[in-house]
Amino acid sequence: MIKATLYPKTTRISSKTKDIIITEKLDGSNLGFFVKDDELYIAQRNNVFTMSEAFDKYSQVKGILYKGLIGWLEKNGEELKSSIYEGTIIFGEWLGMGQLKYNFEDKFFMFAKGRFDEFGNVIKLTYNLSLLHYAFNNQEFPNFIKRVPKVDTLGSYPTVEQLDDIYELYTNEVGRNVEGFVINQNETIRKYVRMKNGNLTKHVEKGE
Repeated sequence: MIKATLYPKTTRISSKTKDIIITEKLDGSNLGFFVKDDELYIAQRNNVFTMSEAFDKYSQVKGILYKGLIGWLEKNGEELKSSIYEGTIIFGEWLGMGQLKYNFEDKFFMFAKGRFDEFGNVIKLTYNLSLLHYAFNNQEFPNFIKRVPKVDTLGSYPTVEQLDDIYELYTNEVGRNVEGFVINQNETIRKYVRMKNGNLTKHVEKGE
């Protein structure tokens, strides 16, 4: 296992742009997977380790592994290793450790894919939901991985007041608590947050 952070932090919304795709911000833990030299690697927020390490040294890393991840890997790890296109890394939210509780059967919701160079740096990162399936060898999602839920597509960047209205409509539609949204404009993402520590709050713009 190595100490590393592969996925960058997400900034909050603060300005108007164009060509907007809004997805739900799930209350999960950032998680990535990639295959190198026929080995599946697991990239949590601050640690990267192989599936072999997760299994062989489980007693040593069980305090680091996300809740429920070892069982999920035991069930799906080998298929995932054979599914991911080598040289590609996928990122998503691992559910089960946040304040919000979901009634989803699935635990991993993918929101981005990228490539990694010879130095292990993530490059060509995309959040385009219509491109995520290209991360897999057969260009199809394994049945144990889903995309993050899409909320809306807009022609111009929304104000916080508009996002408040979309949030109310969306939460009524899905019938559950929603942490917030991720707003994607030309691969620049920002977040709109309404649930903190399980409580509904007003979104605070950057700089306030």
